[in-house]
Amino acid sequence: IPENSTRIGALTSEQIDGLSSVPARDVEDLRNDPSVEYTRYDAQGSVYALYINTQRGPWRDQRVRQALQQSTDVDAILSSIYFGNYARAWSILTPATQFYNPAVENSWRTDTAAANRLLDEAGWQQRDAQGYRVKDGARLTATWTTTKAQDESNYRGLVGQAIVASAKQVGI
Repeated sequence: IPENSTRIGALTSEQIDGLSSVPARDVEDLRNDPSVEYTRYDAQGSVYALYINTQRGPWRDQRVRQALQQSTDVDAILSSIYFGNYARAWSILTPATQFYNPAVENSWRTDTAAANRLLDEAGWQQRDAQGYRVKDGARLTATWTTTKAQDESNYRGLVGQAIVASAKQVGI
């Protein structure tokens, strides 16, 4: 059943026996539905992550990459888009995956002041009229590539918008 709302309706009306995946916005309703037994498990494997091409443009500079990371409020994204139903990822592997390293947990936090300092240190000190950082006449930009299916099925488009909004705060 391709549409989330139709799948949820089929489950709650007992037309189907179960689902392997539930949209985050529907979790609380299912937890509170006495006719549904809700079981949560952490998936194994890789998480949804940004993979930055470190061989091109400003992204070759580790400080610029760290500034993007520190400008992104992952906790706010999890809370607002996924309603707190997903655990925060600290690496490309979920904690349920073999060889996940818990030492990376809490290894960085959102810090726009630090992000701004890093960009200044990397030479991105000027801003254009729209507030974006510029260096040598070029605007500090990134290209986000995704598909419509990814955006619609799991809110990745909203995640992208949230990251873009955070990045703009520091001039990216």
